[in-house]
Amino acid sequence: MFGWILILIFLFLSTASGDAQTLKTVRLMTPTIGVNVLVYEAASRFGFYRQEGFMIELIRAPLGTSIQAVLGGSADYVRHGSAIGAILGGVPFKALAVDTDRSPHYIIGKREIANVQDLTGRTIAIDDLAGSAYWATRETLNKNGVNPDKVNYRRMGGPELRLQALLAGVVDAAPLNFVLSGRAREKDFKVLAYTGDFVSDVQLMVAAPTDKIKRSPDEVYRFIKATVKARKFQFENQPEAYKFYLELERLSDSKFAQEGWEARLKGSSPAARLAMLNSAGMTESIAAWKEQMALAGRPLKTEGRPEDVYDFSFVKRAHDEIKAEGWDAKKYHYIPKK
Repeated sequence: MFGWILILIFLFLSTASGDAQTLKTVRLMTPTIGVNVLVYEAASRFGFYRQEGFMIELIRAPLGTSIQAVLGGSADYVRHGSAIGAILGGVPFKALAVDTDRSPHYIIGKREIANVQDLTGRTIAIDDLAGSAYWATRETLNKNGVNPDKVNYRRMGGPELRLQALLAGVVDAAPLNFVLSGRAREKDFKVLAYTGDFVSDVQLMVAAPTDKIKRSPDEVYRFIKATVKARKFQFENQPEAYKFYLELERLSDSKFAQEGWEARLKGSSPAARLAMLNSAGMTESIAAWKEQMALAGRPLKTEGRPEDVYDFSFVKRAHDEIKAEGWDAKKYHYIPKK
């Protein structure tokens, strides 16, 4: 009897080891962790990637490093929104799945500044002349009747540095994300505008080299399908997805956490919630990137047609197959990280 138990244990371990060996590790390059990687975490913990033959590894790195890693073969995909600008600049990639498509910045100003129109002649902290915060700020000013060239811009770098410049009184206003804008509001600064009401700013879930798409379309599709399932979970089972958000952002449930979650959700239009863009959205995002690149003096190396930048065929096929399978996002529940 004891011998049979040993044999069964050996067979179990051999099978588990064999399963692990047959799973391919997919490396995805990301600029941030936190809530931005919710879909990959959910897909991993629910076994969606395993079902398609994958394990996922998230690697945090800036865009340039990420593109080099993927083109060099040491990584598989990138999730940088700035990959769209890289594609327009000649990098042979395609955007395959979208995360958000509305600008995430809140323009925060000193208490004495009544509204956006009062920013004329004032100083605003920005990231840099090629940054999305700078471009979103200019567009928001323009759409509110303010000449963006009548405002002074001070390059401060990332959002934390912009917040510090605002708190120190070095600038009069700054574009900040939801969390940092909350910190500024606690210090008696005020929200002058949410740039997402005026500006498109596409962030990606998956972008891949064109040669990989041609060489391994089935592998790309299986990865996209698993990711789309987690995307559907995010929006179709929000109470459970919210628990992932709390964990990834290291928050306890509170009014602030709930507001942050809602802010995250509203960053995606109905089309983007399906991991895609409609025709107008694609055209608008490309036009926005062309303007950003012109401001930064970066050359265009492609015509910039939607089909040059985006390929949503894998996402569309995934939605069709998931629906045909009768898959239900609401049957899944949050699994804490071990």
